[in-house]
Amino acid sequence: MILMVDYIARGLGRGGDIGAAYWRVYGIAAIVGPVMCGGAADKIGFRLSFRAALLLQGIAVGILSFVKNLAAVGIATVLLGIFTTGVVPLSLGRIHDILPHSPTAQRTAWSRATIAFAVFQVLGGYGYAFLFSHSKENYGLVFLCGTIALVMALIVDLFVREGGSTAADLAHPSTLLVSGKKRYKLSLEDRKSEAGSRFHNSICTDDVRNGS
Repeated sequence: MILMVDYIARGLGRGGDIGAAYWRVYGIAAIVGPVMCGGAADKIGFRLSFRAALLLQGIAVGILSFVKNLAAVGIATVLLGIFTTGVVPLSLGRIHDILPHSPTAQRTAWSRATIAFAVFQVLGGYGYAFLFSHSKENYGLVFLCGTIALVMALIVDLFVREGGSTAADLAHPSTLLVSGKKRYKLSLEDRKSEAGSRFHNSICTDDVRNGS
């Protein structure tokens, strides 16, 4: 987002004051982002909210790529501010949707998502800086790469299987990308517990029969 301020100040030739004003707008939007996204998730669910967040972010970054109108840039600034922070609770809720039956798998997935986020923040920062410096400071190209990344994330989420993935699935992430089916599995712990319950019930049944 620092690049966005530089884009407004130097790329659009509006100066540092205007760039700083947009930065403040971005900050205010980031403050209310989690509350707004949480409210949306309560009404329409995490799946639709998460996908809407990816779509709107893609549109916002696309605006920065191709549109030079300050009003449009302002709208993009607000959207990006909201979802920069708002996507965090949406991601957590989305993981819960995909892995509803195993808290252990949820914790594993969330830790991996956090690590991936941090790693790609670093790689993205260096990558975009390299691209920017070697493309004669082409702001549009950098923003276009961001748009493509968000569209790819949305496409991937459209093919994620929901409703029953477990820790075993996390060991083979490709199994999560199955379209059109919701296979409800139990975690290994749940299976052991179920097997133990059945064994106990069978013993109790035999005791009752022998006693009678």
